[in-house]
Amino acid sequence: MNREESEDVATSGQAIRGSKRLKRRALLSTQNNPDPDRDYLVHLELTFELSRSDLPSVRLQLHYVPDRLVLLPDSLNNYFKALAGTNWETMESLGAELITDLANELVPRWIQVELTHMRQGVGEHRVVLDDRQPGWDNPIFLGRLSTL
Repeated sequence: MNREESEDVATSGQAIRGSKRLKRRALLSTQNNPDPDRDYLVHLELTFELSRSDLPSVRLQLHYVPDRLVLLPDSLNNYFKALAGTNWETMESLGAELITDLANELVPRWIQVELTHMRQGVGEHRVVLDDRQPGWDNPIFLGRLSTL
C-alpha cells in the first residue's frame, strides 16, 4: 500500500468514526433551560453495561451547569446502548468520549464526568474529567461543589 492509499484508508476510518459519533450524539435529547440566567447544578447518575469491553459495568456521575440547554435524562439510555457496542479499552478513553459528546451537545457552562468501575481483586478505578466554557467562572458556586 502506498502513502496515498494509506491516507485514504485513514481518512475513511476517521469518517466512519465521525459518522458513528454523530449518530450517537443525536440520541442525546435536550430542551431549553428554564432559567438560563441562574447557575445551578444538574446531577445525573446511572450504571450501565458495556457488552463489548473489558469494563463490564461502569457507574457514571454527571454534573453540569447548563447554559441554554438541559439534557433530557431518559435520552441517556439510548445513548449508552450505542456506547455499549464499542470496545472501550480504558476508562480514560470512555471518559474522554463521553465528555466530548456531552459538552458538544449541551454546551454547558461547566461539566464534570465521573466514571467508576470496580475491578475484581484490584479495587475501584475512577476517572474524573471536567470542562467549562471559556470565560465562565463562578468560584463560590464551584467551591461549594467540593462538599457534595
